Amino acid sequence: MVTAGIEAYGSPAGLQRPAKSDGQDLQRPAQRRPARGQTSLAFALIVVVLVFGLGGLAVSAGTRYVVTRSAPVPDVTGLTGIGATYVLDDHGFRWRSDSEPSSTVPWGKVTRTDPPAGTNLRLGQPVTFYTSTGPEDQQP
Repeated sequence: MVTAGIEAYGSPAGLQRPAKSDGQDLQRPAQRRPARGQTSLAFALIVVVLVFGLGGLAVSAGTRYVVTRSAPVPDVTGLTGIGATYVLDDHGFRWRSDSEPSSTVPWGKVTRTDPPAGTNLRLGQPVTFYTSTGPEDQQP
């Protein structure tokens, strides 16, 4: 019944009815080759997209973006040296330690930082903290 409808209204666009001699009653799509200019145009378009796409990646890979962020130096006075290192690391600063005598701050606790607490400093910059060695007269 379907074949009667196709014969009555013509075959659908792009389909050809095979000859009865090959024994098949199926319809095959018509083979259409693209025009010579269309193939060249498609190839050229693919090449242009690849060149500009990969070239753009190469340019952006060579570009270095520098973002400088700063933060105030945290107050670590009164902490142990290990506690000061954790706080400074958590805030994004590198650290150095030194010691100095202090009659007011107990031995092993941080007396001050350089730069002082609250100073805006670029992240990754070093902060030196000083730990107390106790009163000056107790030093050997």
